[in-house]
Amino acid sequence: MKKIKVWDIPTRIFHWALLIGIAFMWYSSGDFDLMEYHMIVGRLILCMLVYRIIWGFVGSTTARFSNFIRSPFSGIRYLFGKDTSRTEGHNPAGGWMILALMLVLLMQATTGLFADDNIYYSGPFFFSVDADLADWLNGMHHRNIDYLWILIGIHILASIVYQIKGKNLIGSMITGNKQTDKVTVAPEMRSPWVALAIFSVTCALGFYFTW
Repeated sequence: MKKIKVWDIPTRIFHWALLIGIAFMWYSSGDFDLMEYHMIVGRLILCMLVYRIIWGFVGSTTARFSNFIRSPFSGIRYLFGKDTSRTEGHNPAGGWMILALMLVLLMQATTGLFADDNIYYSGPFFFSVDADLADWLNGMHHRNIDYLWILIGIHILASIVYQIKGKNLIGSMITGNKQTDKVTVAPEMRSPWVALAIFSVTCALGFYFTW
């Protein structure tokens, strides 16, 4: 068995920070005293998603969309054992799951900018659109969370199944390393300082325009 680096530090930090952020958003959504922090963390998650989209084009090999987003039929064939193509990052089905999660999270974070609790707190853009559109976006913010929980549940279940099969996906996302018996070239890793620069600019612009 050979150990290779498959996940860079920025991707791993993004993954676990996003998990913590989502957990906090769920906990704080029903607590009026935490609503101000709910809105701040929501903006941060939106900035993280925009950063991840950029990193998906300029980041390390396994972080790039071109590495794990393929034909939808490829993902279906993989699930039925008909596609044996390999990648050191996400498999063909997992790649589409990651994309779906990102899109639903992006919808959740974006509609949150237009949300209103009908008591005290309103998103920064709630009053910038007409009432009907604001109500629709506010409703979408509350309905979309159901789709997010479904995708998160599938993602967790798939990780557990792979763990039972002996593929330590969770451990790889912690250490960044993967054990393989295949002769392969380790993916290219981009500097974490590049990721930090992109994330810093994204956060600065994101909070400037949404505060």
